[in-house]
Amino acid sequence: MTPQTKLVLGCFLDDDREWYGAQICQQTGLESATVTPILQRLVEAGWLRHTDKEGTKKFHRITKDGRTNAVAGMLRRGWKVPEKWLS
Repeated sequence: MTPQTKLVLGCFLDDDREWYGAQICQQTGLESATVTPILQRLVEAGWLRHTDKEGTKKFHRITKDGRTNAVAGMLRRGWKVPEKWLS
């Protein structure tokens, strides 16, 4: 897991709602060229699911497995995680 992936996952862990790419870019300061492949990999891994809404926007939401695996992966790397991500 890269620091950029941690930033993207942090959006979902901080605020359990649907997110689309531009919102994640705004929240993290990452470029869409970075965020889009991260979202694709997380969907393929089953950590996120997405729905198409508003034309071409894909809205993503973290899955239960995604939440568990994301936090576990961060902890394995020795990264600090907010207490609320552990519940």
